[in-house]
Amino acid sequence: VVAPEAPPDPAAAPAMTAEDQALLPGLGDEEAIDGLIGMARDEDPEMRLQALAMLSQGAQGSEADKAIVQSAIDAALTDQDARVRGQAIQALASREGAEAMLQLWQALRDPDPGVRILAIENAGSGEQGKALLEEALSDQDESVRALARARLEPDGVEGDPL
Repeated sequence: VVAPEAPPDPAAAPAMTAEDQALLPGLGDEEAIDGLIGMARDEDPEMRLQALAMLSQGAQGSEADKAIVQSAIDAALTDQDARVRGQAIQALASREGAEAMLQLWQALRDPDPGVRILAIENAGSGEQGKALLEEALSDQDESVRALARARLEPDGVEGDPL
């Protein structure tokens, strides 16, 4: 039996430089957003991670800006790098609604157990979150099943009962 790979740690994304952080307040600036979208499409997964982190942190602008950021998150959910997919799941945690839940369901089908674990961790406590956790009980990976069981128990993980 092969031990499951540790969940991707989106927090392990490259640290933002002062220059990067200076872009965040200006995400309403079309040029800044275009630059970050370009980074999100870079060949280097480290660049994609950093761009996604910056886009998801600074998505406070107009509806058009939010739509662009959502498009980048959507693309990151199918990235070849599990860390980038994990960062996208983390970005979804700040969003609500049917679209975010649909994307968590998509992540629950990810080939990487670490990404599936992040989907479970961000499932929420509503009916849809509970349904996602119940589905995860039949996952092929024991660590995914165990986390889903723990989240469904009355005392839950970290006191977050469902």
